[in-house]
Formats: sequence, C-alpha cells, structure tokens
Amino acid sequence: GSGAAAGPAALRRAWPDNHGMTRPSPLPEDLAQAPFIDLPALVAAHARARPQAEALVCGTLRLYWAAFDARAEQVAASLQREGLVPRQSVAICATTGIGYVVAFVGALRAGAAVAPLATSATPAQLAAMAQDAGARFVYIDEAVAAQHVPWPGGCRVLRVGPLEGQ
Repeated sequence: GSGAAAGPAALRRAWPDNHGMTRPSPLPEDLAQAPFIDLPALVAAHARARPQAEALVCGTLRLYWAAFDARAEQVAASLQREGLVPRQSVAICATTGIGYVVAFVGALRAGAAVAPLATSATPAQLAAMAQDAGARFVYIDEAVAAQHVPWPGGCRVLRVGPLEGQ
C-alpha cells in the first residue's frame, strides 16, 4: 500500500460482506468529504443523520446513534460537573463493551485525555498506571471493582454501568 490513510469512501468499499456482519449505511456526504472530524463530533453527526440506526452492538445489546450520543453527552457533562478541565486524564479500566465505548467517547467529549488501562493488570499495576497517567477520574466495571484496586489519592472512581433495554 501507499501508507496513506484510507478515507471514508475507501473504508466503505473495503468493509467485509461476510462473517455475519452487516455493511454500515453510507456516511452522509458532508462527513465523507470532511478532511478531519474528531470522534465525539462524528458520533453527534451520525446521531443527527441516523438517530434510530444501530451504532454499537455487543452480544444482544444494541445502542442506537441518538442514545449513544445522549449517553456520551451525559458522561461528558458529569465529568465537567465534577471539575474535569480540558486535557486532564480520565482512565478507563473495564471489559470492552458498550459501556466502555460510551465512557471513552464521553470523556473525549469533555476534553479529557483518555488512558485505557488493561483489565489483565494486577491491582498494584492498575494503581501505578492510573498514577502515571495523572488520572483524576477512573471508570471501572464490576469485575475491576471486585479487585479492590488501591487507586491513587485524588482519583475519583466512577462506574461503567450495564446498558439494558437498548
């Protein structure tokens, strides 16, 4: 390959039609032609263009673009109410799933630098990684909560919640 990044049109052509996956609907023309759009803005644009289309699927759970955008906005607003300022670090240590993606996009929308932490790390390693990242907040799920991680002082622990009935 040429090493150049693939544009939206090339990505649409390259999407596999097998493995039981469905082809995503085409991007609105204004998004397909944009030279750059950040992830939170892309989510918002898709929510406006196709609010009832599936955005995220994980097992039997489905989250539609409008709901995804609204939940990401809730995460962002919550972080800002708690005092997060742009460029502060938010760590996420949770099983990959819809809640993780919502927390990730919401933190980006709030202006945070996101530090993904590996759930396979030991509690001491997780605490050290959060401290190294300067995380002011850390999102965790039930599995990580059960590890009783000694999070650094000043690091507020928030839960990545399950999504039901989407």
